[in-house]
Amino acid sequence: MRGYERLKFFPTNIEVLRVQYALTIDQWYDRAVGEEGSDRRAVRRAVLPDVDLLPEGAAAAFRTGGMVNYQIQLSRSRLTLPLTRDCMVESERSLRASDKDGDALAS
Repeated sequence: MRGYERLKFFPTNIEVLRVQYALTIDQWYDRAVGEEGSDRRAVRRAVLPDVDLLPEGAAAAFRTGGMVNYQIQLSRSRLTLPLTRDCMVESERSLRASDKDGDALAS
């Protein structure tokens, strides 16, 4: 936190993202497994035979271990940000509606 103090930014929101990252990694892994039989998957397995263990281990570390990501929102003014997160919900709805395949924000 000391890195931004001299810039005179205010921390306006701090989120702890553990489960969210585990779920994201799960989706990445599912998509990679879905490439089974593809040339890209064959090359990856030849170069890194244990590559499938990496996302599984990372997801487990986010779920039960000590891995965590902190998302810190900074602002020069305490008054420039919305007081609720409704804007995020609306943006997500809009993205889901515009996504033809339903993969951009799969739930």
